[in-house]
Amino acid sequence: MIKQTIKLTLVEMYAIKHALQFKMLNRRAVVSVYKDNPKLKKGLEKLEKDIAHEEVLIKMFESEIRDFREKNNIK
Repeated sequence: MIKQTIKLTLVEMYAIKHALQFKMLNRRAVVSVYKDNPKLKKGLEKLEKDIAHEEVLIKMFESEIRDFREKNNIK
């Protein structure tokens, strides 16, 4: 995978972080419904992987936001 650096404003970082959090909550709700239906096991595994990946992305954004705020002396 090729890494590419993108400059984002603080507002954009917060917007992306909140969108990821909202999407993750929605996926968790779907997972709770899927658990009741054994026919949907395959879809459940994919959703759980997606949730785990989104959690990592959220932590990365939180770290970047914290670094940005410290670097620019924003309280």
